[in-house]
Amino acid sequence: MHNFKEKLKDPVRAGLAFISFLLCIVLFLYILLIPYNQMYSNKNQYQIVFIGASLTSWGVNPATVQAVTGDKTCLLSSDGCPLYGRYALIKSAIEQESVETVVLDISYDILSQDMNYWQVAYQFPVIAKLNKLSDKLDYFRAHVNLAEDFDLAFTEFFRFGYEAWEYILQNGYEAYVTSFEFDPHGADDMRLDASEIESSYNSECIDTAFLEQNLNYIRDMIQLCQDNDVRIVLVTPPFTETHVWKMDGLDIFRDAMLEITESMGCEYYDFNLYKARSEVFDDGSSFCNENHLSDIGAEQYSVELGSLIKITEDGTDVSDWFYATYAAAKPHSCYASGEAADEAAQ
Repeated sequence: MHNFKEKLKDPVRAGLAFISFLLCIVLFLYILLIPYNQMYSNKNQYQIVFIGASLTSWGVNPATVQAVTGDKTCLLSSDGCPLYGRYALIKSAIEQESVETVVLDISYDILSQDMNYWQVAYQFPVIAKLNKLSDKLDYFRAHVNLAEDFDLAFTEFFRFGYEAWEYILQNGYEAYVTSFEFDPHGADDMRLDASEIESSYNSECIDTAFLEQNLNYIRDMIQLCQDNDVRIVLVTPPFTETHVWKMDGLDIFRDAMLEITESMGCEYYDFNLYKARSEVFDDGSSFCNENHLSDIGAEQYSVELGSLIKITEDGTDVSDWFYATYAAAKPHSCYASGEAADEAAQ
């Protein structure tokens, strides 16, 4: 009898382990395969949807934008979201039929990155946010290569599922759908030392080998919104003044964006050229690293961007709020003094 009980233990344990494993799979698949019920339900009817990567998920508080604009707002952004993922998310959001404005973040680095070799870790958050099951499966087949990335895909699948369910248990499902991707970070002092200012000016250069495929993705997203009578606003969120001061070639990026947006009649605002940026943002507290806003900066940016979206919805021209070029903006940097100011002004 004792031996029989001992033998029974292993199958029971194995069965319990198998059931637990299946339960985990089901729970995690729920995040990826069941639509964002709150996002796409008739009761919500979002008017403003933010699409982008970490610049948006770290830097835009949808609740603040909603308070400023009066329009129901949500984020469909995630770290490392590829351009084709942004297109899929815009298409899915537009199908909700209540969306009036899409705000799309674009930074210079995304234009030179090969979208064909994107990390599988960045795909699951996109899949989770697509509304239709057929769209989720189509996206998975198109952009997740299990033959090459099975181990990584399996690991990232569980990591994403664990983080999502942890958030749901702590904050509730509706909060997960509307705010999970707002990921505020604590501030770090990103100011340059006085001894570094002159030597840092234009000391680095952005990669200006922009891929035509990526520029076409942007054109396609603009066209998709225009075809569906949805306003699309392209924005480049603010970097630190330190980063702008260091980087050369930023006007090449600006020219590339203007070539697209002006030819297609699309709004585009670069907050690194915002004339009031030194009054609003501070490298000592508004950022968590050179390229990303802190929790403090996110609130500041959400107020400024929300105000701009509201003011310009009737076509109001705010071009005088921005410098025309980075070359024109740098002499007004907080670092522009003495010899550094003379060099920036040339």
